[in-house]
Parts: sequence; structure tokens; C-alpha cells
Amino acid sequence: MAVRNTIHSQRKHVTASFVDTNVDYLWVKLNNYQKNKRTLYLGAFYFRPNTSALTYAKVEEMILEVLMHGNDVLIVGDFNIRQYKPDIDKNEVFTDDRLNELISIINTAGLHSYNTVFNHQNNTLDLVLSNLDPIVVHRGSSLIDKPDVYHPPLEIVIHPGSRLKFCSKKLHTIHQNSNTVQRLNFAKGDFLKLYRMVEAINWSPLYAMKDVNHAANFIQEKLYNAVSQTVPMYKNKTKLQHPPWFTRDILKTIQKKKKE
Repeated sequence: MAVRNTIHSQRKHVTASFVDTNVDYLWVKLNNYQKNKRTLYLGAFYFRPNTSALTYAKVEEMILEVLMHGNDVLIVGDFNIRQYKPDIDKNEVFTDDRLNELISIINTAGLHSYNTVFNHQNNTLDLVLSNLDPIVVHRGSSLIDKPDVYHPPLEIVIHPGSRLKFCSKKLHTIHQNSNTVQRLNFAKGDFLKLYRMVEAINWSPLYAMKDVNHAANFIQEKLYNAVSQTVPMYKNKTKLQHPPWFTRDILKTIQKKKKE
């Protein structure tokens, strides 16, 4: 990986890093890569063909760790999943566990897939994932005489002023202003689909996590991803003084304490 010498860069160590012969990866931290003095974490990945779904799940944990503090992230590389298409329905559950894990990475980490340049087999093996907007990806100029037909050269443009747009949302209050609060409308939820999505979650990476914060974040993001796709939102124009789960007994206790 080459970085312009005017940009301060350093290799980034991620706590959730792991050794797997089926995947190669590198994280580089770019300081002040834009005029707004922001920091970009650039991840480059190569997955060998037929890499297990468990490996993709471990990569998801690694990406979530990098995103934990609201960092700008750009992830590029050969993910080697031919079934993935830029317009794929990310709410579906597929028979290919690797494809499900890739979609989980995109949904759970709040990323957007930008590459729409197909190879000669009408596939996009090489992905460009980021939480920044806008980013433009188009076919670039090859640096070799015979470009790889499976991996067409790509040029990625991060426009000045690009900022976080796609980010992981919290489960309870998504958007809030002085008059309106958005809440989950469980009365209209598709619980059959929710049960199926939760059943299809690969929990195996959870047992390998040594950091309780990573584990809690992993569980929350997985569950939110399922809930957000099966339970619609509604706008409550009355801003509640207390959380909706406060019972009458709790409210009475609070009132009694205030009088004392």
C-alpha cells in the first residue's frame, strides 16, 4: 500500500486481529487526510476462494472495533463472493452463509457498498465499503499491460467535505428534536421474519471474544440489525419526560420521592 508522503500514515493494530491463512488484511491510519483534519482508517482485504463464514464473522468484529469511536472508514479488497451484487436485497437471508455474513458486515457496521464496476463475468468480487458520503468509484487506468479480467482497475474518489453518513444506529431513540421522537412500532412488526433473522445469526464469533465490551456491542448490533429491518418506526410528537418502559408504579415512586 502506497501513501503520499505529505499524509502522515501508520499501520493500525486492531485488538480483534486474528491469524487465518484464508484472509490477508492490512489496516492503515491516515491522519489529516482532508482539510477538515479528519482521520481515515483504510482497510485492505483479500479473502481466498471458499473462505469460511466464520472468518467473515471475525472480520466483522474487527471492523466494529475500528468503528467503535465514530471513525471514518474505507474498506477495499477482494471479498471473493460471486453471488454479491451492488443491488442485492440486504434484507434477505440467503442459503450461502458467507453471503449472509458479508451482508451482516455491511448492515451491522453501517457501511455502504460503492463499487458498481463489473468484471468480465458480470460480478463484483472487489468491494469498496465506507461510512463516508459521497464517494465515487469508476473504472480506472491499468498500471499493467494486461489487466486482470476478474479484477478491473478501480479509481476511488473521496470528495472534499465527505462526512459520516452511514453509521450504526442505536436501538432506542433513532432521531429526536424538540417536538418529535421516533420510536419502534412493535405493534406492526413482522415477528416471523424477525425470528428467522435472529435464528440465522452466526453467534460463533461471540464465544471467541475476550473483551466484554466487544461482545456486548456485537450482540446489540446484531439484534438491532434484525429489529430495524422488521419493526417500522413511528413519530411520537409528544416528547416523553420518561422512558416508555417506565411503569405506573415506577412513576408513582418517582413522584413520591420528589415530594419528600
